[in-house]
Amino acid sequence: MQKWNLIIDVAKCHNCNNCFLACKDEYVATFSPGYSDPQPLHGHKWFYVASRSMDRPRWSMWHWAHNLQPCDNAPCVAASKEVGLPA
Repeated sequence: MQKWNLIIDVAKCHNCNNCFLACKDEYVATFSPGYSDPQPLHGHKWFYVASRSMDRPRWSMWHWAHNLQPCDNAPCVAASKEVGLPA
């Protein structure tokens, strides 16, 4: 199975959230049979940007992106097929 990855250079991240918006644009209300079901608009964190700041010894802030990393042969997908839910 072919896989795609979103690579983000965290050294250049300044919390613009364009990567988050691109993920929403790609998956919300979009159905790709055999590839993915649509992501709900609210309530799911398939992708998000986290931030942390520190003020000692000097102030600085970091941002990094978190995205869902689907597993090969994921047990949750197998369980959803057993109860008749789309994977």
